[in-house]
Formats: sequence, C-alpha cells, structure tokens
Amino acid sequence: MAMHLCNRHLRNNVEDTASRCDTCQRLKLVGRGHGGVAPREAALLPWREVAVDLIGLWTSQVGDQKHKFVALTMIDMVTDPVEVVRIDNKAAARVALQFENTWLSRHPRPAHLICDQGGELTGCAFQSALNRLHTHRHPISAKNPQANSVCERTHQTIGD
Repeated sequence: MAMHLCNRHLRNNVEDTASRCDTCQRLKLVGRGHGGVAPREAALLPWREVAVDLIGLWTSQVGDQKHKFVALTMIDMVTDPVEVVRIDNKAAARVALQFENTWLSRHPRPAHLICDQGGELTGCAFQSALNRLHTHRHPISAKNPQANSVCERTHQTIGD
C-alpha cells in the first residue's frame, strides 16, 4: 500500500481515532507487554549444576505404528550440553537409574541438581541415589516452570 499511496499523518490519525474509540479501548490488550529476559547468574564451574526434568507422555508415529514415550532431559547449566533419554516408566528408581547410566557415564558428578517437584524426582529411590552421589537437590517452587527455564525451553524446541 505504501508503494501506491502516501499519507504522512496516517499513524497520528489512526492513533487519535483509536484513542477515542470506546470499543478499541475496551478490547485492547492490557498488561506489561514484552520485556527482556532476566540475566542469568554466571557460573564459573562447568558440570557442577545440572537441570533435570521429564517430558511426555508423547506419541510418535513411525510408519503405521504409534509409540508413546516419556523422556528424561539433563542439561549442564554452564556449558549447555543436552542429554535426552527415553524412559519406559516414570518410577523414581527408573529415573535415577537412567540419570546415572546416561549423565554420569559421560560427565562428572554434579554438586547441585535443579529439578521440579514431580513425584519421580522426589521419590525415595531418586533421593537415595542423590545422597549416594553427594549431590544436593534444588527443587523449584510449584507452578513456576520459569525457574527451570533452560529445561523448559529445550522441551519446547524438542516439541517443535
């Protein structure tokens, strides 16, 4: 439209009309709008803090077969490598075993583990595995997935 028509006062006219329009004022979005992401505290030691979370139940179709699965995601908070491993059930013992077999077979033992308060990550078997590894668990508060934003963004990327 700008290639064929020119109106230097179009923006001002539209804003003036919309500011006086009762319907426009009632239906406009109110809120904070978009802002910047809060800065992440820079950690200097890699492999000390790992974020862990579960994704799924997802359904995938390969050929004519449907497969349902749950996956465990593990991410180092400094170097950001992602490990994703499929698990067949969400029992705390199975999650602990997969964490040990996947993450600890490739990376040093973490000092801190960031996770949500899901039953599989708060279960007795998972807690005893963390105690055996001398790893301190840092649970995020309930209904605040932004606290584990690195994992949540990874889940969104995997889902897309």
